[in-house]
Amino acid sequence: MNSFWQAFLEQQGAAWNHDGFQTNFATPPADRPWLMDLSYQGILGCDGEAAEKFLQGQLTCNVAALNASTSGLGGLCNPKGSLLSLFRLLKSDSGYLFGMRRELVEPTKAVLSKYIVFFKAQLQDRSDEVIRLGLAGKGADNILYALFDAAPEHVDDVLTIDGGWIIRVAGEQPRFELWLQPEVAKKLWVPLTEHANLASSEHWEALEIAAALPDLTLATREQHIPQMMNLQAIGGVSFKKGCYTGQEIVARMQYLGKLKRHLFRAEVSTSSRPSAGQTIHCQSKEDLGQVVRVAQLSDGRYALLAVLYKQEAEGEPCWLAGDESAVLDIQPLPYTIDPEVFERNRPKL
Repeated sequence: MNSFWQAFLEQQGAAWNHDGFQTNFATPPADRPWLMDLSYQGILGCDGEAAEKFLQGQLTCNVAALNASTSGLGGLCNPKGSLLSLFRLLKSDSGYLFGMRRELVEPTKAVLSKYIVFFKAQLQDRSDEVIRLGLAGKGADNILYALFDAAPEHVDDVLTIDGGWIIRVAGEQPRFELWLQPEVAKKLWVPLTEHANLASSEHWEALEIAAALPDLTLATREQHIPQMMNLQAIGGVSFKKGCYTGQEIVARMQYLGKLKRHLFRAEVSTSSRPSAGQTIHCQSKEDLGQVVRVAQLSDGRYALLAVLYKQEAEGEPCWLAGDESAVLDIQPLPYTIDPEVFERNRPKL
């Protein structure tokens, strides 16, 4: 974590848990905007004249379609199509920035470094150079209009400001990520906190789960193809851009219509916090699936995202491994998944 930013937040009363979540700011009232520290997230930079060409051949998303006003979700796969990294990608003056879990920045850099030697491009961990904040809730867009006379209007839109970027992300209420130079973040802190309540990082995670946005950790890398994370349903996979690492597997799954597992949203009551990578059981299948993202909602109540076998998860109760009383309450997704990815209708010959 950026030492300058850590010291600044500690002066505001911040503290962090073992997951890197800022914990001391309270859960905010529902009728106020909320400001959250996202230092548990990192930034990987890819710069150089051949950065676009290089990334286009590595990532699931269409890098060439991005411009200064847009961002997009995407993934990096291994040759078998399993996800090594999930991220938000935006275009900068010198190349591209990936926003991802801080713990995945160096592993992602290591994988991409194997191939970048053939291109005029460079990779750099920029996690300490870019401060990430989350701004969300009723009136969040009005704060941005007051400060910058503008705000990104649509999901994935980007507003470039002096010393940073503001990105609109999915959510029931207005929700934005602010990627800022440290001095700019410190300068904006006072006007932001005059109009928004401070909230914990975990509250941002709960909003990410409510939007059913997938995530990867070290515990869940190389275990799911993009469709299992619903990445194709939220614009994170291009099926028209051409080849990339793992593309053949990803395309085959899409066009054959044989997907058995996908990302579910759920809530659960349990005395022990669920963890990414934790197994989920049901009566007919001991290994029904895996937790991939968790946030605490209240004492003993958690929101989570899990990759589960579709038929069993929709047809019978399922629970966290080790606690049969921790039965998942499946919640509806805020977006639709094309049913043909599960069972493609083919004309009879």
